[in-house]
This record gives sequence, C-alpha cells and structure tokens, in this order.
Amino acid sequence: MGILTCFACFVLAAYWAFPEGSITDGRTFEKHRNELATRNVSVAIKEHGTSGLYYNVSGFVTNNGNFPWRVENMELTISNAQGITDILHAEVKDAFVVQPHMEHPFVLECRTPMTNKVLSVVARVENARDGSVAPKND
Repeated sequence: MGILTCFACFVLAAYWAFPEGSITDGRTFEKHRNELATRNVSVAIKEHGTSGLYYNVSGFVTNNGNFPWRVENMELTISNAQGITDILHAEVKDAFVVQPHMEHPFVLECRTPMTNKVLSVVARVENARDGSVAPKND
C-alpha cells in the first residue's frame, strides 16, 4: 500500500509540474492561442509576370499570456480588389519565441495565385510550441 501511495504522490507532483503536456513537448498551444495577437500587419507586393503575386507580410506578434511561445505557423487571410479571399497556411522559416508580455516582429515570404491587387492581409498565429522547451529538429 505504501508503494501505491508513493506512486500516486509522484503522479500528482508530475501533473502539478507539467499540467498541460509532456516533459519533452511542454504545454499545448490550443488553450493559449488567444493569448498571441498580431498587430501592424502590412504587405509588400512583388509582381512576377502573370503567374501570381509574391509578397512579404510583416507585423508583430504580441504575447498577452504568461508563457513563452515558439511561433512556427501563421495563417494569412488575403483579400483582393474583387473581394476574393485566399487563406494561406505559412510556415515560419526561422521560428521565433515570443516571451510573456512582449512582442516580436515577423516577416513571411509568400505567393498567391491571385493576380489582382491585394487590399488587405489579416494574420494570426496558427501553431506554436512551448517556448521554454528546446526546439525540435524535424
């Protein structure tokens, strides 16, 4: 009975120390997605013939939460002059960590098949990992 009590105490201590994820993966992002906000998002267009537009999207990610997050993917919603919307899921080439109550700049290089002028871009963090855990070498 004493062994079971010790094991239960160990499990409880591990749950308190790592409440949302495993020791190697850290916290899960889903519950904290709303803590990361984007601001000052802008787009710079580069035309390459008739094959679509290449552009850079830049802005800032602000962490309003209490944990650091390594930003890995952004979702971009791009609207053009004809009201057509294109949603892109862009991988951040050099993932960056946004510390709690801080902000970090980002730049994404993307391509869209839309050939009309892009009027607006909205960005949000699609996926992040616990910033206190070493990055994975995928």
